[in-house]
Amino acid sequence: PPSGGAFWRYWSPSVQQRERLQDGRGRNVGRMLLKLLERCSGRAVSEVRDLKHDFPGLERDLYAETGQTFALGALPRLLWLKRNLPDVYARIDRISMLSDWVLARLSGVIASDPSNAGTTGLYSLAKRDWLPEAMAKAGMRDDIFPESVEPGTVIGRVTEKAADETGLAV
Repeated sequence: PPSGGAFWRYWSPSVQQRERLQDGRGRNVGRMLLKLLERCSGRAVSEVRDLKHDFPGLERDLYAETGQTFALGALPRLLWLKRNLPDVYARIDRISMLSDWVLARLSGVIASDPSNAGTTGLYSLAKRDWLPEAMAKAGMRDDIFPESVEPGTVIGRVTEKAADETGLAV
């Protein structure tokens, strides 16, 4: 294991996979987003329908790359945000999972591993990288993806602030 305040990427599993959206300063973009973007949320039903209608074949192509359908992926919920809360959508700097956010709070580094990123429906399991072209095809921003890192990768060191707040070593 790493020493001197470094930590391994895999030390941060999420029990429940939920996307987090951060602005350019690493702050959450609206506290209500956890509820808005839950997998079981029915808010994006019309967006799923519209994506299927307006972009025939996109769901099939994404499923082949990601193993996720629109119903389980982040794309329809991001489209819902774009349509219903455009000011919030405009503030998004990165999409990440809850465990990624925890690591970002500890290290100041936003990164995602394939096991978490793969649940968004916007991550190629074979290429082990994000699919910004899927967002672009749907007329959405394609610049919101964090770096993809393999489990076990040291992504940073515990910041002074995180050490002060948690008691972890720097």
